Amino acid sequence: MMRKDLNGIEELLSIGSFTESLSDLSQEEIAARLSVLQGDVSLGLACVSLREKIMDEVDVETAPKREYHIIVPKLKRGPKPNKKNLPRPLTIKSKRAVYPWI
Repeated sequence: MMRKDLNGIEELLSIGSFTESLSDLSQEEIAARLSVLQGDVSLGLACVSLREKIMDEVDVETAPKREYHIIVPKLKRGPKPNKKNLPRPLTIKSKRAVYPWI
């Protein structure tokens, strides 16, 4: 049984920690024991593994649990590459321009 007044991240970290401690059970079995969705079990595990990033980048006091369904995948992917810093695609010139006799 969990406290009723947990904020979103506290609830997910609790679910994730509980899940790690019962690695012999499936996520579905743990979800049934905790009366939560299997997706919350999976999300809880992800939050445990991304805890430092979450604490650094998210206002955990105000972010509701449903927001972590968006936040966690973004943190897993990492920052979007800056298009200005990407290498330019190579342009291959026609052999005729280089070797007109071909």
